[in-house]
Amino acid sequence: MTTSLTGLSIVLLIANGFNEGEFTEIQRTLMKTGAKITTVSPEKSVANGWFENGWGHYFPVDQHIGDALGSDFDMMVLVGGERGVAKLAGNPHTKRMVSHFLDAEKPLVALNEAVTLLSLPGKVSGRHLAGDVTDPALAATGAQITAGPVVVDRNLLTIQSHDVASEVAAILEHLATGRQLAAA
Repeated sequence: MTTSLTGLSIVLLIANGFNEGEFTEIQRTLMKTGAKITTVSPEKSVANGWFENGWGHYFPVDQHIGDALGSDFDMMVLVGGERGVAKLAGNPHTKRMVSHFLDAEKPLVALNEAVTLLSLPGKVSGRHLAGDVTDPALAATGAQITAGPVVVDRNLLTIQSHDVASEVAAILEHLATGRQLAAA
């Protein structure tokens, strides 16, 4: 059975060095659900993925992060990739967007390295996250960190797994549940 997310607007947040495998599988699967997918990035026009041990393909960017508003989207996915996450962490608009989703209790998914982006707004104290238990940035948040692979805490889904098929299945279940909660 295919999950339908028709009518929902989902933002995929990426920057140069994002995990290309995660991104392409998530994007492809979400497109099949009927959701409107928008790729947002600090890059203008295209962002370069990281694939295995080197630079991958360029992907179109739909909207610059400085022009994006969290209120324009129903759900957000923070794509992993060490280089991309480091770039997003240094961008103040990332903090603004993540903060909006945490405050509004909208479905928010953070994959692998992108879990660290949840520490930016300082709003995850007491929340349960899948992440690197030795990461000082996550430890400083006051969140309860679990080694993974998947942790759901209300609207927040965090994943520490490189099994893309399992990641996508968890994302779809989380987003569909978020949709049901929003409709109630």
